Amino acid sequence: MNIIESILQQMPGISQPQKKFLITLFSTILLSYGKINFTNLSRYSCLSEKNYRRHFLKSFNFPQFNQYFLEKALNPEHTVIAVIDCSFLRKSGKKTDGKAYFYNGVAGKSEEGLEISVISIVEIETRLSYSLSVQQTPSRPQIKPAKKLPQKPQNCWSRKTRKKPDFQSSKPDITRVDDYAQHLKNTRYFFPTSVSYLVADGYYYRSKFWDAVRELNLDFIGKLRVDANLRYLYTGEQKKLGAPRKYDGKFDSNDLSRLKFVKHLKPGVSLYTLVVWSCCLNCQIIAFLRKMRYNNNSV
Repeated sequence: MNIIESILQQMPGISQPQKKFLITLFSTILLSYGKINFTNLSRYSCLSEKNYRRHFLKSFNFPQFNQYFLEKALNPEHTVIAVIDCSFLRKSGKKTDGKAYFYNGVAGKSEEGLEISVISIVEIETRLSYSLSVQQTPSRPQIKPAKKLPQKPQNCWSRKTRKKPDFQSSKPDITRVDDYAQHLKNTRYFFPTSVSYLVADGYYYRSKFWDAVRELNLDFIGKLRVDANLRYLYTGEQKKLGAPRKYDGKFDSNDLSRLKFVKHLKPGVSLYTLVVWSCCLNCQIIAFLRKMRYNNNSV
């Protein structure tokens, strides 16, 4: 607990009672058995359940605390990257704030519960991940699509008015991708200075999230969707008249003749790369393709 005490001494705006409570809280979480709630924590510490509830009403800057901890834990000579992903939490309460339908990767479908967005710092050489910031994904109201025709015929547009009735859009203004992008913007300040890459899965391959990554001066590494819309860049001779040609057809992952071979990762697995145009992100990206050979068939 000496490291925690030294970190709390560096953080401004924390009173002495709150420092004592946090030291007790962190040590009790490691020692307690069962669920981590106020009732169970009071059984394994000298604090009462009321003390835990009162202190949890006070705000605490966990990303800043984790930032000071990473300065002591990370090796400055190692390579570090940032990773963002979501985690599903089962919850059966009827009055739980933020409860909605979220995708559960274990079940492979959407289920009712809670979701948290986690941003971590990963050390490449040691393969250790340190959580930097965790944020609960808020539940968004589901808007039902509006009917194409109004129910009352007198509200229909006529030839005299030449005006169509205004229908409410079925798409919400703020989506969950906006929440993930805002979480990244709020946490970017606490990144180590050596972090320049952000890694995420195929769900974050969207224009809204990519705009936030580019605004924060980060390089994005992610897995493309199977149906990603990519195009070859035209490198041939241009015509004298007309606009210059930009693209040379749709990208075909089965055509390896137009890809650049990188290396053999292991027996039967090869890596290829090519600079292509992403129609979703509206920019050039470096695509890497891993080809596996199984029973003389390319996969």
